[in-house]
Amino acid sequence: MPSIIDKTVFGEPSRSLALVYLCGALLMAGQQGYYVIVKWATPFYAVLFLIAGIALSSIAESLPNLDDVQPASCGSQHSSCW
Repeated sequence: MPSIIDKTVFGEPSRSLALVYLCGALLMAGQQGYYVIVKWATPFYAVLFLIAGIALSSIAESLPNLDDVQPASCGSQHSSCW
């Protein structure tokens, strides 16, 4: 019986999970900006790597599945483009 972790981690990409990742990255970036600008705190660089990683995960999660993408036609009358 598959668990919820297996479905989430190894399942098909979903737009809702990408939105959650993107909101998390924006929330962390806003918090980091607040502490650096308003509170004059030293930026915590590990958080910047986390923000970049979460944002990249959001982009990767929002990409379509390659099995669903149809190849573009090359416009020639031949059966092969090459």
